[in-house]
Amino acid sequence: MPEEEKKKPLDKMVELDTSGPEVDVTIEEPKEEAVIETKEEEPKVQEVVKEEPEKEETKTEDDSKLEDYSKGVQSRISKLTRKMREAERREEAAIQYAQALENKRKVDQERFEKVDADYSKRFEESVKTGMDSAQRDLARAIESGDAEAQVTANKRIAELAFDNAKLKQR
Repeated sequence: MPEEEKKKPLDKMVELDTSGPEVDVTIEEPKEEAVIETKEEEPKVQEVVKEEPEKEETKTEDDSKLEDYSKGVQSRISKLTRKMREAERREEAAIQYAQALENKRKVDQERFEKVDADYSKRFEESVKTGMDSAQRDLARAIESGDAEAQVTANKRIAELAFDNAKLKQR
C-alpha cells in the first residue's frame, strides 16, 4: 500500500502558471525508507531507517547559482548607478556652462552700455562743435560775399542737423 500512495500524487498533474521571471528550483529527492523486520518471536516491530542523500552537492550548486545571480544583480546596480552619476555630472556641467554664459552676457551688456554712452556723448560734442564751426564759416562767407563758401557751409550745417536728429532719436 505505501507504494500505491506514493504513486497517487505523481499520477495527478496540476498545471502551473509559468508567466513571470524564471527561477531555478531544486526539489529534494524523497528519502528512501527501509523496513527491517525483527524476529517472529517478538511482536512485529518495523524499524524505519532513513537514508539521506548528499545535500552538500546540491548546496554548493545552489550557492554557486545564487552567487552568479547576486553578481548579475550587483552588476546591473553598478551600471545603473554609473549612469545616474554620469547624468548628474552632465547636469552640473550644463548648469555651470549656462551660468558662465550668463555672466559673460552681463559683462558684455554692461560694456556695451558704457561704450554706447561714451559714443553718444562724444558724438553729441562733435555735432555741437561742428555746428558752431559751420555757423561761423557761414557767417564769414556771408560777410565776404563768397557764394561757394556759403553753399559749403550750408551743406555742412545740413549734415550736422541730420546727425543731431539721429542723436536725439537714440
